[in-house]
Amino acid sequence: MLIDKFVFFKKWPDGHIGLKDKQGNPLPPTAESRLLPCKIGSIALVISLFWLAWTGKKSVHWAAPMAAGIPFGFSLLLIFFSVLTYFSLSYPPLSVSSALAANNLLRYIMSSVFPLFTVQMMHNLGVDWGVSVFAFIALALVPVPWVFTKFGPFLRKKSKYSYLALAQQQAAAKAAAAGSV
Repeated sequence: MLIDKFVFFKKWPDGHIGLKDKQGNPLPPTAESRLLPCKIGSIALVISLFWLAWTGKKSVHWAAPMAAGIPFGFSLLLIFFSVLTYFSLSYPPLSVSSALAANNLLRYIMSSVFPLFTVQMMHNLGVDWGVSVFAFIALALVPVPWVFTKFGPFLRKKSKYSYLALAQQQAAAKAAAAGSV
């Protein structure tokens, strides 16, 4: 809510609501501009996993690892909604439904596979190192939102399912219709 209020939908003294460039000109929302929550969430995810990993011991009060769930849930919501918004601004409606379906399918496959090895992993490595493995994986993935911020426009230009591709298809259809008349 704070990011919405103070960044995405900031109210300016001239009455404009939204993003502006350095010269004060209104900016349309871009897919990359909506990755800010994902950047914050990726860092919070790593913190929460390491917090859980190293407080999940009998010698530590139960409330400490339970409290790690707060930044964990916070980070998951930020990442999840940011990714959905990124997809929605990257692809036209017909393509975005497929992108979201592929995203969901990957999440479901991962969530069905992880229970096959996590119990043995926690038993063999212990909770501290077992959860730390996931924290290190999350740490390795922290740069992903920044990579998409930098290379997202280039990747979308290459995609045959992006808004740019849709505009090119529509222009080609108009040209074909005009040529046949």
